[in-house]
Amino acid sequence: MNSTTRRIIGYSGAASVAAALCYGGFFYQVPPDAADALLQAEVKLRFAARLPAKNREGQLVPERESMIAEAIRFIEEAERIAPPSAASLEYRGYVEYLRGDARSAAACYSRARQLASDAATSGPLVLAQARMLAMAGDETAALALLQAEAPRLQGSAVDSGSLDIARLQVRNGQRDAGLARLREMAKSGVGDVVVEAGQLLEQVGCEEDAEAAYRRVAAVVSLANYYVARLKARQGDVDNALGLLESLERDNSQAVRILLKQDAAAWQVCASSERFKKLFPEKEAATPGR
Repeated sequence: MNSTTRRIIGYSGAASVAAALCYGGFFYQVPPDAADALLQAEVKLRFAARLPAKNREGQLVPERESMIAEAIRFIEEAERIAPPSAASLEYRGYVEYLRGDARSAAACYSRARQLASDAATSGPLVLAQARMLAMAGDETAALALLQAEAPRLQGSAVDSGSLDIARLQVRNGQRDAGLARLREMAKSGVGDVVVEAGQLLEQVGCEEDAEAAYRRVAAVVSLANYYVARLKARQGDVDNALGLLESLERDNSQAVRILLKQDAAAWQVCASSERFKKLFPEKEAATPGR
């Protein structure tokens, strides 16, 4: 069940798993096997994660709560068939996360780590536990955990852990160490890791370092140019911001529109430009009063 180790940063491939398990609107009930029961739980949790926790009236969304309850039943079934495992405890951690109890989620991930069979499995659980501790307001404990476990992280968890350490260092009295770590990752990292380091540098006001990071990988991560454009817009450099958007729009139309929506405030300075309106006519059409 190594696919379960991406809980905190979102699910991938949910549609293909669901398609394999669904027919005519009903879930196929697999034979009583612990791994199959956990797979059923995963599907329920994936769909639950796509729904808001509360509706406009501030009430819990019944469909989401029902899916979480069904997932718990599958987890309990798996643990009746076989002893609790790293996978079943990880699912329990994600249930607690969906319920808004980050502290309990962190405890579940900690227990899952104790049962993990190897470093490749335990590494993502370390990240999950640390992120839940930080979400619960205990950033000191989160940073201590990451620093203690960093030498044992493997694969993609190495870069993810380093980014998390830098983020926490900057916020918890170790700003110089955190910035030094980010600058090193921006200079020596590859691909999306460099973009993430750049975004963190931008967030703490190191705009020159951030732009250098984005431009360094723009040839291989095309949307890095979007982040340069957004940075230029925030600096009031409308011409350069729009020039970058124009070059991006041809090949990344849908992704750019999603990012524009997320970063609407940053693009207000460009909203009245005819070049911007030509690129994104739907923005003008959606203006209140039209």
